[in-house]
Amino acid sequence: MIATYPNKYVNTLKFGKADGLSRLPSGEDVDFQPMMKKIDCAIVNINTETFSTLPVSAANIQAATATDQTFQAVMALHHKGWPDHLSKGFKPVGLSVHIDDLMPFFQIHHQLAITNDCLLWGLCVLILKLLQPHVLSQLHKTHPGQSMMKRLAHKPFWWPGLNKDIAQLITACEACRSVLNNTPKVLLQPWPVAERPWKRLHINFAGLFLEAMWFIIVNAYPNWPEVIQMKVGKTTTMKVVNALSEMFSRYGIAEEIVSDNSTQFTSEEFQQWCSQQGIHHIRSAPN
Repeated sequence: MIATYPNKYVNTLKFGKADGLSRLPSGEDVDFQPMMKKIDCAIVNINTETFSTLPVSAANIQAATATDQTFQAVMALHHKGWPDHLSKGFKPVGLSVHIDDLMPFFQIHHQLAITNDCLLWGLCVLILKLLQPHVLSQLHKTHPGQSMMKRLAHKPFWWPGLNKDIAQLITACEACRSVLNNTPKVLLQPWPVAERPWKRLHINFAGLFLEAMWFIIVNAYPNWPEVIQMKVGKTTTMKVVNALSEMFSRYGIAEEIVSDNSTQFTSEEFQQWCSQQGIHHIRSAPN
């Protein structure tokens, strides 16, 4: 016979606190250590491959890093732990580094790593100022252009202001400037000035606003607007024709009407009405 026990409610405040360490298996995990060795080997292989694709060798970067105050400060903070905030008076112990030099690295400090005494941001090797001109020179050797240089650069290496340095290099290179796609600037073509009232009307719909659609007509000569309220879903060609006809009965028939390609203005009925009234209908770009 199986004994059954009724469910009993226990307040959350009376629960015992979970202790993760007491739930870990005792002894050594024979499967965990080989797995970690494989992961470490994979990381080393990735970093080695990254260094092998650089224009400078890992030894060059190590030697330059050892003499660079900023990189030494970043590496010291990486080992010691970064503060939550960087203030103007902050200085790493034993190093005189300006806070502005540390700020770009502080913004990515959670993603920094150190391999072979070199700084990495993810899989990108951080290049010091001493080596940056040489790296840029190698990157620019075949004049691939600014966009291609940026794409090639961001795969193996990085430094603060890399994109800006590439742009300046391209600007200073006469060969690169000679093949830039200098698209000629096209001057804006304003509408010709209307010589008299009702020479040209511009029409369009605005809304939904205040639960209604608003038919807007602007007389090009004095820029006089006429605004007609219409119900939502009732902005048909017939409604447009009726609104314009009523306005023409007061002011006279316009010579030209400018509209976009909304269905109310491109319908056959509207074209026939404009033709009957002797109105030249001009279609413009949307909006």
